[in-house]
Amino acid sequence: MSWQMRLPFRVAFFVKVQDRDGLILELARELRRHRCTLKGLQAEASSPRADVGFIFFTIEVYADQQVLNLWNAIEKINNFNEVQIDRAATPAQIADRLEQSHEQGIPRASRTIIEFDWDEMVSMLPTRAPVLENPFNISRPAGGNMFFGRSEEIKIMQRELCDTAEGRALLLYGPRRSGKSSLCKQFIERYIHAPSWGVLHSLQGAGKQTEAAILMHLAEKIGEVLQQNFQTTSPGWQDYQDSDPQVRFRRLLQGCIEQAPGSRLILALDEFGGAIEAAEKHILGYRFFTLWKELLISIPQLSLLFALPTSSHHTLKAKSLAHVFSFAQPMEMTFLDSESAQRLLSDPLRDQHIAIHPNTMARAVMLTGGNPYYLHLIGQQLVFHLNRDTQKQVIGDNELNLVIEKIITERISQNFDFLRSELIYEKEFLLLEKMIDLLEDSDLKEVQLKKIAYRTRMRASVARHYLDRLYMSLILNRSGPLSNPFYSFNVELVRRWLTYNRSFFAV
Repeated sequence: MSWQMRLPFRVAFFVKVQDRDGLILELARELRRHRCTLKGLQAEASSPRADVGFIFFTIEVYADQQVLNLWNAIEKINNFNEVQIDRAATPAQIADRLEQSHEQGIPRASRTIIEFDWDEMVSMLPTRAPVLENPFNISRPAGGNMFFGRSEEIKIMQRELCDTAEGRALLLYGPRRSGKSSLCKQFIERYIHAPSWGVLHSLQGAGKQTEAAILMHLAEKIGEVLQQNFQTTSPGWQDYQDSDPQVRFRRLLQGCIEQAPGSRLILALDEFGGAIEAAEKHILGYRFFTLWKELLISIPQLSLLFALPTSSHHTLKAKSLAHVFSFAQPMEMTFLDSESAQRLLSDPLRDQHIAIHPNTMARAVMLTGGNPYYLHLIGQQLVFHLNRDTQKQVIGDNELNLVIEKIITERISQNFDFLRSELIYEKEFLLLEKMIDLLEDSDLKEVQLKKIAYRTRMRASVARHYLDRLYMSLILNRSGPLSNPFYSFNVELVRRWLTYNRSFFAV
């Protein structure tokens, strides 16, 4: 059986405006605030000299009330003189229904298409098992059927690492627990094909190992994978007697590649931030980092993939190591797109005959911002909840609210405290704390730069420097006018947890 969790529909608008700066930015802000997906936009003046113009835009939504809320909001924007549905680009049935509801000022009482499909789908659910398996795991990289999306990233990785005449290097960076390890694992296991072969190795414990130990363990892993892929005997670390571990590793690596002529080795070093932290503690020397460029130059059959958190990438760019990695193309890791985020949560439950209401699904994606870690956390807690009520097969807002309250109030700090590592400067803790205060006082979801700067007693330019770094780190969103932008939390669940757990800011 297959069924669709959400049934989106499109609505087109045209707006008569009196031109001024910032109109499109304000429209975009309202679209984001009301969680409407923009599918197309066009703006034009009525004549070259007139200050009157028209904006045509099309949105994709999941419920009439989304459209009505947006419609009411944009009518209040200054200089938006007339807002109407573009009937030429909107199905007549949808346009009639929305116009009538808008005119009455209340949502229609009649049931929508999505409600009929939801009832039909729920009535057809097979009986669930008394105890559900919990496929959501926040302790290790996602694998197999729990990996969703990332098609664009994989396309770039295949092109740059596998398909070029000679090997290349990519520097994959993003916030902690944004899915970097899962992407590396899936790429190596599922998306590398002969004559290429891949090895994934984590440097998470690099801070407790010498350079020789790191290279020895990496060499052992390369040898194991070589034997598995080519059924050939691989050289071992003890086969070489060089006193310099780098020379020894280079010779061993060349010996392994010679056992697979015509192939391309993609070597993925996950948790490379561990090596950078070790360098800051003077555990690893500068030469450990210059090694990788030398290997890429001397071994054309080698490609390199480095995965590290945003904070480590910032350290890499800001210090003496920056020019060392100029040979590696940076690739930023973002959160999941809306469709992939929905599937991550809904598909594993659907396979066990559990349904999530589309509106509840939309709320879960909104709360997580598409962050795969927090989607897994919510999914894990939902299964715990369902296993306490063995008859329940439908997840709605009540179930989601119970799970969110549990996550926020039970002080399971390990699910959020790792964010400390993404905050490099004390001023960033202060700025986030004052943002929480302002958002809590106003009951809004975003706050402007100058208000944050005033509350923290910083110059706006100084506050913006740190806030924009957090924006680049995917901790914050930024929108609105460039001179005084709005900032909000990228993951609403993080904002709610920080509001409840102020001890996070005790640095």
